[in-house]
Amino acid sequence: MLTWWDSLSLLGQVFACLALPATAVMLIQSILLLFGFAGGQDTDMDADADMDFDVDIDTDFDVDMGADGDAPADFSSAGHDHLAEVPDHGLALFTVRGIVGFFAVGGWVGIVCTKLNASALVSVLVAVAAGWVTLYALAALMRAARNLQSSGNLRLDYAVGKQATVYLTVPAGGSAEGKVNLVLQERYCEIKAVTLGRALPTGSVVTVVGVRGDALVVEAIAS
Repeated sequence: MLTWWDSLSLLGQVFACLALPATAVMLIQSILLLFGFAGGQDTDMDADADMDFDVDIDTDFDVDMGADGDAPADFSSAGHDHLAEVPDHGLALFTVRGIVGFFAVGGWVGIVCTKLNASALVSVLVAVAAGWVTLYALAALMRAARNLQSSGNLRLDYAVGKQATVYLTVPAGGSAEGKVNLVLQERYCEIKAVTLGRALPTGSVVTVVGVRGDALVVEAIAS
């Protein structure tokens, strides 16, 4: 090990100082994932939320609006045939896993460049490029995994009667969509939401009263 270290140039040793710890962390993450310890926080969150909020209510709920008191058909949960849209998760680049991958791959690529006698500038540029490619690749893989996990079989009508927490502010009067988090079919989900009343800020606890297309209709819990 010392012989290998001494064979590196000063820049190569800098790359090694980045690559070795990052590689060790990546291996630990992989081992934890293999044995099911990764994502424990999400599991705990699911269990707690399910204990608090998993109340099944089998009823038809119509939301009255407008002068004639008739509710649009798509605001009712009576049909029981609404399916959740696959969430469109953006690329979360700067995660712990992504940053670790950036330094691990970038560091090792930099070491290889210095061993090939590339100039310092070329070595740094190639290492940074390799790190960014890794960052984007890991973000894309995590997005695909999340979409696969939540695709296709969530029934939004099962959420009627449940409580949820506002994640993105839900504008007043159904003018635009926000997002809420809740446990639905034993999953912790992020789903679009609208409200017919006042605006619901982030962190508000609300009740799901109906479904409109691929969004939940929610209202504030009366205090």
